[in-house]
Amino acid sequence: NREESSLRVLKHLRDKAQHEYDDFKKYKKQLTAQQKTDEKVAKGSTDLGYSSLSPGNKTLDELAQERTSIDEGKDFLISDRVKSILKDLGVPISEKYLPKKYLGIFKHKSNNIRVQSIIDVVVATHEAAHYISGSKGIGMEIRANNGMGNIREALTQIYVEFYPNAKTIHPLEKRVEEGYAVLLEHYFTEPTYITEKYPQLVNTFIKPTGKFYDPMVGKLLDEMNNLVDDYAKLSPEQKIGSRIIRSDDVVKRDKGFTWVQKFKYEFFNRFEPFARAGKIADVSGEFKDPFVHSFQWMNRGTFIHDWIKGNAKMVLKKDGNWETRPGTVRDYLREVKGFEKEFDTFLVARRVLEDYNNLNEAMNRMAILKEEFDKETLESSGVEAETGKLTKLQELQNIIAQAQIEIDKLNSILKNDGFNINDASAVVRKYENKFNK
Repeated sequence: NREESSLRVLKHLRDKAQHEYDDFKKYKKQLTAQQKTDEKVAKGSTDLGYSSLSPGNKTLDELAQERTSIDEGKDFLISDRVKSILKDLGVPISEKYLPKKYLGIFKHKSNNIRVQSIIDVVVATHEAAHYISGSKGIGMEIRANNGMGNIREALTQIYVEFYPNAKTIHPLEKRVEEGYAVLLEHYFTEPTYITEKYPQLVNTFIKPTGKFYDPMVGKLLDEMNNLVDDYAKLSPEQKIGSRIIRSDDVVKRDKGFTWVQKFKYEFFNRFEPFARAGKIADVSGEFKDPFVHSFQWMNRGTFIHDWIKGNAKMVLKKDGNWETRPGTVRDYLREVKGFEKEFDTFLVARRVLEDYNNLNEAMNRMAILKEEFDKETLESSGVEAETGKLTKLQELQNIIAQAQIEIDKLNSILKNDGFNINDASAVVRKYENKFNK
């Protein structure tokens, strides 16, 4: 007994020592990473990213709903308007080709900003704030001036409140720069709340009499607010249309290739766009994968000629066979002549409405599956589960996981597009009799 007791004590001491050693290694690793970050900060070389995990970001439609207007609005493209505002301020902006974890990023070395979607006015405002701070040296002066303790503390407070995974122990540069950016961002979306909770920051950075006020800030906030006001005046049809890029602008804005993708296309794989589309649609290697049907595309001349010049068209059915159907693209063009813009808007609105309907159906299926899973779990609890029961539970878990993937995908599409279901429904109702033929 005495030996067993001694062994237990030794085992406990050994486990405790191992645990403390593991903690030390983890701490040392974190410390090394922190030292590298601090070195970057000291050199002023860190890029500042707007996380896709940011909670409660208001969309343009949500901002517009807070403003009422009886005036009729004039058509405009949101992307053109945002670019124009930032160009007047001297802020260089690019779109797309960011890691998924970022909605936007400020590149310190090149002193420019890049966003996932240029129609996201909130993210554009946030990143423009980084540019203003960087180009005017606002954040740098606050970090360097020892008399700015109260301002640093307030910027840290607003940083922790609004920035994802923010902590008070983060490097000073991050707390100051992101704190300044979220201040301008949330003053744009929630001016009353920010003024009441952070009066010192508003008086210092946003009021024209403030110590660190810059005219660029006033102009940025004024122009972004004017954009929201003008958007609020638009009809549902105009709001859908304000996001649609047409004709030559599509090619000018997006060539469809990164340089790596273009290299693959030019030298190795002429069907690279098909393979990429299959991966994006999550059907890679399946029958639905467009890459599977690549060689059919080599005969596209025949199909396109029939669609435009012929009296019928070839259509690929779900079972993989082709079918000749009446009606061609020429017939569609004849039907929509003079209404091309309205037709574009209708097609987008119909797709948005279909995505919302598919999302509702997927969520209803998920609710039924979870109910069935809970029932099966309850029936198998308290007794030794049979093999059949366990197999069924596992199958249900797999089905639920796949259903969740579908829901996440649809949510992502709808969130990235930013269309409002009420606007889409109004447009479909307006034109369904004219175009649904």
